[in-house]
Amino acid sequence: MVVVKNYDALKGYLKNESHNLQCTLAILKINGFFNFVASHGVEVGDELTQKSIELLSKNINDDGEIFKINLDEFAILFKNTLPNQMIELAKQIQSFSLFEFLELSVGEVKIFFNIGISIGTGLQLIQNSTLALLEATKLGRNRYYYFDPKTSDEVVNRNKKSLYWQEKLKDALLMGKLFPFFQPIINNKNGLIERYESLIRLETENGMVLPLEFLGCAKESGLLSAVTRVVIAESFKLFRGSDISLSLNISEDDLADAGFVDFLKQKMSYFDIKPTNVAFEILEGIDSKTVSSSIDTLTKIKELGCLLVADDFGSEHSNFKRLSELHIDIIKIDGFFVKDMDTNSTNCEVVKAIVAFAKNINAKTVAEYVHSEKIFKMVKALEIDY
Repeated sequence: MVVVKNYDALKGYLKNESHNLQCTLAILKINGFFNFVASHGVEVGDELTQKSIELLSKNINDDGEIFKINLDEFAILFKNTLPNQMIELAKQIQSFSLFEFLELSVGEVKIFFNIGISIGTGLQLIQNSTLALLEATKLGRNRYYYFDPKTSDEVVNRNKKSLYWQEKLKDALLMGKLFPFFQPIINNKNGLIERYESLIRLETENGMVLPLEFLGCAKESGLLSAVTRVVIAESFKLFRGSDISLSLNISEDDLADAGFVDFLKQKMSYFDIKPTNVAFEILEGIDSKTVSSSIDTLTKIKELGCLLVADDFGSEHSNFKRLSELHIDIIKIDGFFVKDMDTNSTNCEVVKAIVAFAKNINAKTVAEYVHSEKIFKMVKALEIDY
């Protein structure tokens, strides 16, 4: 067993002014650790922590020292290593995370790390590496970020903004300051409103705030599922007992929530909402690691009688194979391609291809960003449904 020092030992070393050495510090966080513990238990979680330490120890030279910060966080301190060498190590860790498995009592497990790197002296080094770790986490799974002193103010300000919105969100969830706004979806054949899309707004002392400002922070802080549940409950409350159709946005976080489908059943029953009147909009760029469980959840949602909508289709995450797997009912064409169909022939051809594909799988289509009469006429000519 590899024995490592703890967080207090790391702080003690960096506070010791007699060292006065410029060091490189990497802080690593295991992706999805607490979900793993929830599934396999505390003892297996401890096993994963120890095996991770052993794996890291095999991949650093004698100049590096590992410290255990938390159950899912470690630090590697180098006293004579340049930042570019630490970045190469981060790439190496990324690489073996993709190809190596840890042998645990429950079987083989693949792990990934987010890594924050900085260079400097004293306790500021921990703060800078922590900020870098936060930036790496925003980039996605198994990513690293180097804290560059030249852009440190930008990183600090970005982190302050994130914390600000996290606090606003927590307050909004507690005080009931999240509200749904509704956007009509028009049937292009008869010109009538066929359904409404529910969109979230956050009330602050300065007025209503658009989701672009706070949804990213909601995901980072683990509050996105809570926000989704508020939007669903408040929307169902407003449409209680009606025969009006409604579209709601859900995320990969919601699909990973084991209680999400039961929540939907309970709210639909309580507010007398017909499942056939509800459509759930998803971005089909689902992480390949969670696609199986996501499809299972979506299948259960369809079994309730709800419709599934592929949102922003044509964007960078779009996947025709994934649409087939998800048995999508409606495809929303990304507004990027719709907005200039009249002047960009390539984008127009993309829209035509998506419409043709939708017809082949018996899915209806929605055009986003129809901002002019000319675009609207082109949308109708292509027989886009909404």
